[in-house]
Amino acid sequence: MLYDVKSIRKKALRLYESGDVFHAFIEETALFPYTIKLKKPTQKSLRESIQTLSGEIKSLEKLHLYLNYQEFDFKSIGKQRLPVSIVIQTQEDLLRLLGKLQEFKEFVEVYRESVEAFTSLKLLFLQKPNLLLQNRDIVTKVLTISKFLLQNPQPNIYIRELPIKGLDTKFIEKNRVVVDSFLENVLDKSNYDTSITRLLDNGFEKKYGLKYELPLVRFRILDEDLCIQGLSDMSLTTEEFEALNLECENIFIVENKITMLSFMDMKNSIVIFGNGYGAGRIKNAKWLESKNIYYWGDIDMDGFAILSQVRGYFPQTKSLMMDDATIRESSDLAVASSERSFKNLECLTQDERVIYERLFSDYYGNNFRLEQEKILLNYVGEKIDAIR
Repeated sequence: MLYDVKSIRKKALRLYESGDVFHAFIEETALFPYTIKLKKPTQKSLRESIQTLSGEIKSLEKLHLYLNYQEFDFKSIGKQRLPVSIVIQTQEDLLRLLGKLQEFKEFVEVYRESVEAFTSLKLLFLQKPNLLLQNRDIVTKVLTISKFLLQNPQPNIYIRELPIKGLDTKFIEKNRVVVDSFLENVLDKSNYDTSITRLLDNGFEKKYGLKYELPLVRFRILDEDLCIQGLSDMSLTTEEFEALNLECENIFIVENKITMLSFMDMKNSIVIFGNGYGAGRIKNAKWLESKNIYYWGDIDMDGFAILSQVRGYFPQTKSLMMDDATIRESSDLAVASSERSFKNLECLTQDERVIYERLFSDYYGNNFRLEQEKILLNYVGEKIDAIR
């Protein structure tokens, strides 16, 4: 096909999606007339399309756009007057061609509403016109949030406490990228944390001074003499845990909650539910630096990665039941690991590194994984007794 209407629409759509149409509207600059060049005809292409050429040109004419023609002189088929380009003369012509008249009208409405509220938002619309176009139905709510935080910077309340009518608790969570884009252009930089770029994991709340659910550290006191007002099983925020400073000697960190709950009693000791990579929650607890720390995780790739992570915080950490002896004792209880990836773990001992590399190479079996809760209790008891 010499003149393909679909390819012309595609080129016009690229112009629209590039943002240039929006920039021209906002900056009041001239973008039109805009010329789309057509494929230069050759004698061979004409011979191949001679039967359909008239219909293709009529299809171009039905676009109701200006066609530029040029006369060509071919040896075998003589002179031919053919279109060489299409000119989109106005913005309205482009929008009509793409069926975007209503969409652009709505963009203009949210742009004017936004800039009328905050002139600084003009820059945002220039930088991210498509983001605003795709989210034009929520702009009014985002403006309301922006007005509140402008008047009440870093309010230190939960999102659900924001006194904004019609704002449900999940609105900001679902639309935090758009809300963040508005706030960065509305608020003074002194009223939010400019160093925060990730909005996940409560990054939005931290950035704009909102409260959020603090991560918890769950642990059990294994020595009744150390219980706090009779309590042995507790969950504290990371800040509370950091301030705790229990007078114990041994800290056990385990990966599985049931393992934590069933851990045997032991003098001068506590056991912490690490919850996988959640073990990072204890990294700032300085009082752990003087304790004997034992990490017992699953014998798999992640288990050794977490061990390395914990030892990075507390170099004195020793691994527990993550060795060849445990593998030989319980290999029949192993299961298959679903996902594996090899990492350069800097905080493993030589023996631990050997096991880690063997796991990756399937030395112990295909996708070998020995979960700590599968290991028989009598074997666990012997290993813990050796520490007493």
